[in-house]
Amino acid sequence: MLFRSKKIPFFNLNLPNDAGSSNNPFHILLNPTLATHCKALYNHLQQTAALEAVTYIQRNGPQEERLNSYLAEAEKNSAGTRLKIQRITVQDSLDNEVLLGFADSLRANKIVIASFDQVFVQKILQQLGTLPKTVKWSVAGMPNWDQWDLTKPAFHGVEITYGNTLNIQPENKIAQRLQQKLKSTNYIRTSESTYRSMECLYFLGHLSKNKNLPFMSAIKGSHGTLFGEWDIAPVYNKKSGAVDFYENKKISFLKIGR
Repeated sequence: MLFRSKKIPFFNLNLPNDAGSSNNPFHILLNPTLATHCKALYNHLQQTAALEAVTYIQRNGPQEERLNSYLAEAEKNSAGTRLKIQRITVQDSLDNEVLLGFADSLRANKIVIASFDQVFVQKILQQLGTLPKTVKWSVAGMPNWDQWDLTKPAFHGVEITYGNTLNIQPENKIAQRLQQKLKSTNYIRTSESTYRSMECLYFLGHLSKNKNLPFMSAIKGSHGTLFGEWDIAPVYNKKSGAVDFYENKKISFLKIGR
């Protein structure tokens, strides 16, 4: 690519996908890859459900198999206590009897739904919401879930968790001013791409103040941004050991419901 041959840093704000990038230390992903999301999700569950059974619900399909392989890799390379995972593969739905069969009324039941399919995921969430309230459900999922409205009454009683690199605190004054400005002048909500673009431009502008470090060296490591924090680290090629690209590893887990 041109930016690699010319040694021009390229900040990618798009989907969490490396798109086959290799041997390109000038490619910086600000949205972590799915492999990194799955590793962070596994580590999060280790911290919150280390001694509990975790039910992993998976559909048949190549995308779901890919997610399963990432989570299996995270489990294999984990340094902590491995989770007790029960895997269930389904077509499009689960019977209530199956869900209640592994439910524990004494604690929150941990479920991972490894799917990007909105219809499938929300169908299961709605199904969990109809079950007896004596059973508590805690569901963890994929990063694209933040694009959906998970506060619907149909999901009440279900705790939903997903990873996101954009974790804007309610008291963030800059975010509040931006939201008010766009609402009053353009009559629109502030999109994630708007936040991303602003913090990226702010970050790059302030890098120019550091005259003592090469550009790429200044990028690496943890950085505060307008709306949160980045942790940019190199991703190494398993065969050559060279840097394939750089990636933001900072992921926060947002919790909704119950």
